[in-house]
Amino acid sequence: MLEQANSKPIFSILVPVCNEERVIPLFFERMYPVLQQLATEFEPHLIFLNNASDDGTLEAIKTLRKTYPLVFVITLARRVQFMSSLEFGLKNCSGDYYVFIDVDLEDPPEMILDFVRKHREGYDVVYGERADRSEAWIIKTLRKVFYRVMRWLADDIIVLDMAEFSLMTAEVRNAIIQDHSSYPFIRASIGRVGFKRIGIPYRRSARVLGKSHYNALGMVTFAVGGILASSTLMLRLP
Repeated sequence: MLEQANSKPIFSILVPVCNEERVIPLFFERMYPVLQQLATEFEPHLIFLNNASDDGTLEAIKTLRKTYPLVFVITLARRVQFMSSLEFGLKNCSGDYYVFIDVDLEDPPEMILDFVRKHREGYDVVYGERADRSEAWIIKTLRKVFYRVMRWLADDIIVLDMAEFSLMTAEVRNAIIQDHSSYPFIRASIGRVGFKRIGIPYRRSARVLGKSHYNALGMVTFAVGGILASSTLMLRLP
């Protein structure tokens, strides 16, 4: 059990999950040593954002919570797209610091400690910069092309190769949740609100178990939504 002190800043780690029953124990096993180190300075909260899972995901989280009171869960009544679940977490969780991380261990939990060290140097946003990832070269190329096209079309700054895997202060979070969009796009919001930010390059690993829920249709939806959320070009053209 981690000793907690109410006087410490709250460090909220937001973990979106959807049908990840088997992955959650593996994720927590690797995350727990990080939580122990964070607890020397912060009051860590590990908050699972349960996106209307219909398997044993919620039960797996409840099992963890019986032993670890720092584990929390918020369950959405209906399934929403990925960015909406992240926005939901920002709007409904309190904290002095916020971190997004995927549950499938494609993003290394240990890197959160690097985020904290960079924050101490004066940065309000510290994010993982995806230098490489475990996928076919054609997909990696299309991703790079997409983000550069989106930056060209966007009304505000788009941070290239930025992952949602990031740390932000409460001030940044408060600015982001002022956005009102039916299709939120967190990366565009971070570029829009400003603040001092820095990326840490890393290689995204392969998923620890099972198959990704992110298929070709999801990629297309994500791309179209990202462009529409970050650019008013389609409204201005007529």
